[in-house]
Amino acid sequence: MKATEEVAKLLDSARATLADTTTGPARPSRIEDFRRYLVIFTSDDRIFLVRCVPEEEAERQEQAAAAQRRANQIRGSIVVVTALDAETARDVAYADELTREWNTKAWQAANA
Repeated sequence: MKATEEVAKLLDSARATLADTTTGPARPSRIEDFRRYLVIFTSDDRIFLVRCVPEEEAERQEQAAAAQRRANQIRGSIVVVTALDAETARDVAYADELTREWNTKAWQAANA
């Protein structure tokens, strides 16, 4: 085997190993792969609960009413976000508030 062929083979092997260890399996990227999640925050802006929003209207209404009761009990707030999974929904819920704050500050600076 020639040295160039050996190097190419080693590079291919290294790329495959690196891809497996750094990126993991491919994440879904179609809109159908995203789901809605209900997130309840406590009064001190920590996440209390994350639940997937049901597909059925009656179940959604029941979940919304229960979530509102719970948020009222703990003096919290509710946010509905779209994400790939519950863990990501937590990140999106936190980032959503930061994004709104940043947008408000940017708008105020631009219109001052």
